[in-house]
Amino acid sequence: MFSNICNIRFYINVEMRVSMLNIKEIKENYRGKLLYSEYYGEIKEDLKKWLNHTKKQGKTIAIWGGNIKGVAFLDIFDPKNEYISYVIDIRATEGEYIKNRKVLSCYDLGGKSIDTILFLNQKHIVQNLDIIKNEGISCDTYDVDEIVKRSLTFEDIMNHRDLEDDINAKEEMTKKIQNELMPLLEEVDRVCKKNDIQYFLCAGSALGAVR
Repeated sequence: MFSNICNIRFYINVEMRVSMLNIKEIKENYRGKLLYSEYYGEIKEDLKKWLNHTKKQGKTIAIWGGNIKGVAFLDIFDPKNEYISYVIDIRATEGEYIKNRKVLSCYDLGGKSIDTILFLNQKHIVQNLDIIKNEGISCDTYDVDEIVKRSLTFEDIMNHRDLEDDINAKEEMTKKIQNELMPLLEEVDRVCKKNDIQYFLCAGSALGAVR
């Protein structure tokens, strides 16, 4: 009898915790949708038109960002799961799904058939572009925050006007990093030569600064 009571209490506690988690998730998703409905409001129709056009071309679309912003984006732009196939996230776990889309790790994109990626967080875009390059992925990329900031139209999105500033910013950042790396490389070179140590440079190091 005592064992049965304990089991009942255990199951009640588990059910209550699961229910609380579900309620918390629902509240977070609702809050995100309210917040970003206004944020995406001005470009909603143009971006939806672009999503529909891109999907009709047979292209696979993914969004980069699985947090509250990503969930809100899916709710607002693709509630019927018509356009977006994947969610890419740096914290992806095996077998994870968001709104019925498989979540992919940004470090495990090799071999995946993705034609177009929408970046949802502009402050990470330079890093994300480098990850894509290092993963050997060749695809179209779009900066959604820039589309919002500049209220780009369907035609603007088609002409890739969203990434104009990002490309320039990436080039400036690369030059700045290379300028910082050169003195370090010169010191490594000095120490290696002094101690008769052979070394080489490969992709992702100061090789670009030397070139």
